[in-house]
Amino acid sequence: MQHPNPSGMSCTGSVSRFLLLWAAWLLLLVPTRPALATPLTLQPLPGSTVPERRPVISVLYPGDDRALAQSARLWVNGREVTAACLRAPNFLSYQAPVPMPEGEVQVRFTARTSDAESLEKTWNFRVQTRNRIQAVRHDAEGKLGQYDDLVVEMEAEPGGEAFFDIEGVREDIPMQEVSPGVYRGTYGILPGDYRLQAPVLGHLRTGSEISSMSAPSPVSIFGHLFRVRILEPANGSQVPLNFVLRGRTKPFSRISVIPKIGFDEGISAPTRDDPSCDTGSIPAEADAEGFFTVRYGFPIRLPNMHLAITIVATDNEGNRSVPTILRLRF
Repeated sequence: MQHPNPSGMSCTGSVSRFLLLWAAWLLLLVPTRPALATPLTLQPLPGSTVPERRPVISVLYPGDDRALAQSARLWVNGREVTAACLRAPNFLSYQAPVPMPEGEVQVRFTARTSDAESLEKTWNFRVQTRNRIQAVRHDAEGKLGQYDDLVVEMEAEPGGEAFFDIEGVREDIPMQEVSPGVYRGTYGILPGDYRLQAPVLGHLRTGSEISSMSAPSPVSIFGHLFRVRILEPANGSQVPLNFVLRGRTKPFSRISVIPKIGFDEGISAPTRDDPSCDTGSIPAEADAEGFFTVRYGFPIRLPNMHLAITIVATDNEGNRSVPTILRLRF
């Protein structure tokens, strides 16, 4: 004889409900495992671009887990760098001893927590230096000879240390910041300097970073080319009837200045044996640094009057310079 269930519930349903309650009670008794090392704080940020070529790569993990700190390892571009890392209870960091090449950098981090949790993180960032130089230019228009000056100007961030190179000739030639963000330097061509199509590179040092840029055109230098460089007046300029000619050449050289008056812009350059040069030759002598001065004057001004001057130097060994031609107008 079956007895009715006063509660109206079957025995099977009661057992199922009891089992569910018992399972829930067990879950409350089991302690949850803390996410000890997550989230990890990564530097540089994944996918970011950094301007420094020696960036600090670090992984920060919250908490104080000795096993995690001791087992932490780091790889950069497939090479393990753990031995070169700075290690602390809650972070691992690395800085390359030399500048890294520009481009993509891959970092991999692994560790194991005290409760045997394995941690691994791989991320990428990019090294892309920001060039602090906007432009580099120079004033050379032709071949440079002895005692010619090469003036280099650079536009860049203000407040840096600037210098330039003439590749294959001279390096680390200093530049001065003549106005905010404008740097200028000069190199005087010396006897023995020689290079065809030499690149001119400007550099700016800011802290530990150096930015570089080449001038658009190279320079050709013939330091063995013995000639006279005229400092003033400029070729083709207008001068008064009485003016001063200044120049530079080999020290202690004897200077010969041969003037010729004409009434045509295309007046030919005079020579020592030119019969039309009835004014003769004006002598001068260069000092210990090669500088010389010649005073020239003409008594009257005539319409459309032009002056062509040939300047030649002879050094103490009897070597004669190539002629320098100067054309002026009154």
